[in-house]
Amino acid sequence: MKEIPGLKAGVIDCADCHWDTAQGKRSKPENIRASCVRCHEQGYGKILDGWLAAGEDLLSQTAAKIERVTRLMESKRRKGKKIYVSYKNIFEEAKRNFNLVKEGKAIHNIDYSEVLISRANDKLDEVIRLIEEESRRQWTADSFFSS
Repeated sequence: MKEIPGLKAGVIDCADCHWDTAQGKRSKPENIRASCVRCHEQGYGKILDGWLAAGEDLLSQTAAKIERVTRLMESKRRKGKKIYVSYKNIFEEAKRNFNLVKEGKAIHNIDYSEVLISRANDKLDEVIRLIEEESRRQWTADSFFSS
């Protein structure tokens, strides 16, 4: 997947937004918002709020889908059904993309985060489709042989 550099990559340093960490403090949104306003007009801090909300939305929707796939795979395992390596690999790739955005904080590069989360959702949809197709095939086969 092609990397997408952040809008501020090479333009600002971490300390430009996270000045409070240099003082041994944990960065807080209100301090970062104040950093935005120091370099831009007063309303610019609201852009930060939009980026934070967008990042949270990306993660929460995908987290729910990861939980759904986890439940589907756990259900197969409990029933003694095989979970194919290909399903696991696709699922692991989706989780890697999700965790990259979660741990890297989406706000640091919202455009790239959107691409990664979109890719993760596509992979999760693929696993769901494969498991559901397999379940339908199994149900059809079981129906046929039990008649």
